[in-house]
Amino acid sequence: MRVMEVRGSYLLVETMALPANPNNSGGGNCPQHHRMRLHRNAVFVIERTNLVDGVVNAALLPADVFLSTGVGQQTARAATPILSTVGDVAMPLLLASKLTLGVLKTTGGATLSGVSAGVSAVVQQSQQDLQRRQQEASFHADQHGGGRTSKRGGNSKQNSGMSPPQYVQQYHFV
Repeated sequence: MRVMEVRGSYLLVETMALPANPNNSGGGNCPQHHRMRLHRNAVFVIERTNLVDGVVNAALLPADVFLSTGVGQQTARAATPILSTVGDVAMPLLLASKLTLGVLKTTGGATLSGVSAGVSAVVQQSQQDLQRRQQEASFHADQHGGGRTSKRGGNSKQNSGMSPPQYVQQYHFV
């Protein structure tokens, strides 16, 4: 059975079968294709054909071959009570490790969020401080730059032969 199309919660599936009586079908031994529409809840997937399932099947193949022998079946019968007990004992450990991993995942996410917010706040504050310092430097340069007078009075350029004050080049960081 193959899924041909999915529409909403329904599947269009196709099956292929040889006729039960090749003499009466008129088609000989040609396979017959049948299609039907099924609800997705009515379908149970037995075999998947993706990479992960292929790797798992390949890994389990030696165990399947061993368990199909007589020695493997006797070993399985002898090991079943032991494996059942080990599973019962290991279950609390497995659940505790799942809980620990969940806590670590949540803690890690919260830590990353906090670090991100802290870095963002520091960068924003640094930019604001830089802009404030640039405005103060510009203000001081405007007040003290071109309006200085010498002791004799008048503009310093006119009286001392000095060039006008050089303004500090401002850099804007984004």
